[in-house]
Amino acid sequence: MEPIYAEFGKLLRVARNRAELTQEALAKRVDLSRTSITNIERGNQPVALHTFISLARAVGVPAGELLPADTADTELTFSNLSKSQRRSVDRELEGAGAEDRNRIIRILTTREQNNGNSVES
Repeated sequence: MEPIYAEFGKLLRVARNRAELTQEALAKRVDLSRTSITNIERGNQPVALHTFISLARAVGVPAGELLPADTADTELTFSNLSKSQRRSVDRELEGAGAEDRNRIIRILTTREQNNGNSVES
């Protein structure tokens, strides 16, 4: 698994503990199993964008607080995504702040480019 998932998991665990939630309680809030929360916090399970947003809301933090700090260092922008990717991200991020939205988009774009996937429309 990629290191970003381990870092995300650590940040999620900290936020969950601050919110005084058990893994079971968090799992119920986001409609996942407790085992999934355990695996996410250990960095052993990738997280879909809609689940990422749900987790942030469930622990009461802006989504950006769950993103590893080094992901914000890239120069990539929302315009690097295809039209269909931008529409999908827009739907998933309704209500998210601009900073959170931009950090998530940079992560998605960086990951795609690192995997050698095209982001052209």
